[in-house]
Amino acid sequence: MMCVMLFEETSNSPMVKMDDKRGSIEIQGKSTLPDPMNFYSILLDQISHLPKNKLQILNIRLSYINTGSTKWMLYIFKQIEKMAEPLNSIEINWYFEEDDESMAMTGEDYRSILKIPFHLIPEKIIDN
Repeated sequence: MMCVMLFEETSNSPMVKMDDKRGSIEIQGKSTLPDPMNFYSILLDQISHLPKNKLQILNIRLSYINTGSTKWMLYIFKQIEKMAEPLNSIEINWYFEEDDESMAMTGEDYRSILKIPFHLIPEKIIDN
């Protein structure tokens, strides 16, 4: 297995892609799911079954995340934190639009809770 699309992006759920070769998971879009448990429990299950040394990086690019989804995202991060060990460092990159204070603060909250590398990366969004 090389690259697997777990979820296609919809109007209220992000795209989730796992790449075995790179050891990465990409989550992109917005998460405004009315019941995020169904969506994120599948992702959590997939992550928990990865070999400990397989995952190296998690890239998150969300334009918006609702309250219910933030809780599930923390569960995902905590599962990844359990997988990290001294010989297997896993990094999380939290990308956000540079003038989006809400997403920046959400990333700061996660970073303050976690004990693994969590990078806040502001991006300039160019409108065409």
